[in-house]
Amino acid sequence: MATAETPESKLATNIDAQFAWLAGEMDYSRRKAPYEEKRERLSRDPEDPQSVFAFMNSYWSRFRTFNNALHENVSQDLATKALQYHAKVVAGICDKVALSFWLEARGQGTPEDQIDQEVIVSDSLVLVRAALAESPYHISQLLPMFDAPFEANPMGQAILRLHEAYHSNPTDTETLRALALGGAAGGVQML
Repeated sequence: MATAETPESKLATNIDAQFAWLAGEMDYSRRKAPYEEKRERLSRDPEDPQSVFAFMNSYWSRFRTFNNALHENVSQDLATKALQYHAKVVAGICDKVALSFWLEARGQGTPEDQIDQEVIVSDSLVLVRAALAESPYHISQLLPMFDAPFEANPMGQAILRLHEAYHSNPTDTETLRALALGGAAGGVQML
């Protein structure tokens, strides 16, 4: 007997597979753009085309384009592209948790070449997984956000608050980490 599809089952994926993928994507991102570059993007105004917000918003916009196209023409290619762009946004917000660890280490005077970046990615994902249990969102609240602009979902809201918090006090890594964790937990729930 087939079970009825629920909002929860539409988004249900293997959490271990999600986190394994996120670790790989965060490692790739770190090699492509070092944390110093990510810090620089966070220091910019969100409206700046080189800011973290603008960068991640562009991925969200591409996700929405492919996701909307799926409503008209269901195809594996469109679904793959939509998932790929959405997952890049989720990995990006998870990466801001790692950035907070990197900023903390640099603030304590640790030379960049002595920061174990694999450890900060791993530690970040442990915290994101724990934050899932405390997420204030129910999946039914998240489903409508797929069609919303980036600033209207937990990830976009967190990025905007990260920009604000960094401008206010770039050394307050606890606040930066907490904001990133909230957005990351909502993002992982949306995968």
